[in-house]
Amino acid sequence: MKVIEVKNLSKAFEIIHKKRDTLKENFIGFLKREDAEKETIWSLKDINFDVKKGECIGIVGENASGKTTLLKIIGKILNPTEGEVVVRGKIAPLLTLGVGFDPELTARENVYLYGSIMGLSQRQIDERYHNIVKFSELDNFMNTKLKHFSSGMEVRLGFATAINVDADILLVDEVLSVGDGAFQKKCLDKFEEFKRQGKTIIYVSHGLDSITKHCDKAIFLHKGRTKAFGDTEKVVELYKNHLISKQLKTHNIDILRKIKEASKDNFPYIENLKIFNQNKEESYVLESGKTTYLLFKSANLLTGTIFITYINGNDGGVILFSKNFQKGTAIFKIESLPLTEGNYEISIGCLGGGSITGPYKFKIYVYGYSETPNVNRIFIENPITLDKEVLAFGRDCENVLKDFELGKTLISFTNIDEAKKNCSKAALFLRKNLVFSGAPSEVIESYKKCIYDSTVKKFIQI
Repeated sequence: MKVIEVKNLSKAFEIIHKKRDTLKENFIGFLKREDAEKETIWSLKDINFDVKKGECIGIVGENASGKTTLLKIIGKILNPTEGEVVVRGKIAPLLTLGVGFDPELTARENVYLYGSIMGLSQRQIDERYHNIVKFSELDNFMNTKLKHFSSGMEVRLGFATAINVDADILLVDEVLSVGDGAFQKKCLDKFEEFKRQGKTIIYVSHGLDSITKHCDKAIFLHKGRTKAFGDTEKVVELYKNHLISKQLKTHNIDILRKIKEASKDNFPYIENLKIFNQNKEESYVLESGKTTYLLFKSANLLTGTIFITYINGNDGGVILFSKNFQKGTAIFKIESLPLTEGNYEISIGCLGGGSITGPYKFKIYVYGYSETPNVNRIFIENPITLDKEVLAFGRDCENVLKDFELGKTLISFTNIDEAKKNCSKAALFLRKNLVFSGAPSEVIESYKKCIYDSTVKKFIQI
């Protein structure tokens, strides 16, 4: 049974930037026929979800994402601008400190005030009063005025009162964050008891571990819109990745700014670097085995080959490169990112007209690992010049050079042992001509005979 239905819900607020506080200002504004400077801010936009009886729904999101506004509309404290919310059952809201309380009254008086607001008779409140005091652990403070309470004591009283009004639905904002650890655990244990009783809970918190542990489903709000709704672990993981991506983006923007400040005259510098996930959404958190896009722009860069290297202390390096770009722009498309979970640096450099000094290092985070064999995995030595020996590992590595000539993106491992372990076939090219192909061990032996460059020999270390 659905106890809450949120349909096409939107909420707008008008922000006045230039207020008229005096009679003179209002009179002058009237004569000039000037309207006050207002801006419409949509706190929520097109929100849709249902809550079934007995479910505990967690809401996560950054500050100002619309979490509290959503709870207030469900609790009938605010009216929606568009859409509707259908609620079937009695609601007990615990949204902000002191909601329904009067600071000039004692704690005892506030219990009776809140209970009457929630529709309880004096007799019903009398029957519940002992349980409220016991749960709040405020026995010695019930005759103290609320204005003398600390924020933690106020939360104790508010939560203890709210859970004793026989509500079907409990709305809890992140007010529990001001309580001590023992009381928070006590409240969360109460959540589990409510769930067993078939009551419904909507819970807003920045404590992602408690959301994951206690909630059946979760909603991720971002800038007033539903970014995700469903399985709690998946939604929380998505939110964590969003936070990491935001931090990395801030870090990378700062690097771009420093590079621009350091540039003088026509010295080439990086203008922009954007990283997109498989859905073409800008993100610095990427999933292994999924398509990744990197957009790179540079001033005064006309033609050439840009290469990007992933650097990780444990896994060695991975070079990504694309041959074709125009007017200082290159887009890298990696069909299947072959990286294990962890933090990586992107080292960017360029060969060709208007070459960029560097490398410049940016950061990304990769999570998840796909066990599916990666058909795009290849290894190339000297991938930029292609005028000497080229060693390739993969499943269709004879076509590596053709793909490169067509401007396709290739993936290069700087760790031969990794390539041998993950690839079933290898090929050796000399000056763009196929010399030998077969099992990786056989190709490596053939490759040894073709090593003339001392730097290549040092790199291979076989």
